[in-house]
Amino acid sequence: MYGVPKDLDFSAFIGETVLQVAIGPHDLQITIHPDLHISIWSRWELRDIDGNMVDQSPDGSIASFCTSVTIPTWLPRILNRTFIRLEISPPEWFELEFDTGDRLRVYDDSPYYESCSIGPAGVII
Repeated sequence: MYGVPKDLDFSAFIGETVLQVAIGPHDLQITIHPDLHISIWSRWELRDIDGNMVDQSPDGSIASFCTSVTIPTWLPRILNRTFIRLEISPPEWFELEFDTGDRLRVYDDSPYYESCSIGPAGVII
């Protein structure tokens, strides 16, 4: 909705480890510690070190992703993994790289709805 800012600061995330991933009917929550988190309400992709698609939000919505009764097989790929790098392509997306080489890309793909929030900075995309 607001676009990924070109000066997006993820310095607090670099070197930190993912402690929890929560999946709701409309969101994906990634918690590093209680004050450091990412809430995703838009399209996302998880790619491996070679750029192959591991998983993505189907049809661009978290809600359709949650219709499955199985636990996503990619959860172990990001749980207890450390963020090592950020890449941004403003205003369309940002991508966080894990110590495994896997990358999580989050898109701002709606002109009407917020796509993501990043705490503790209070950044809303």
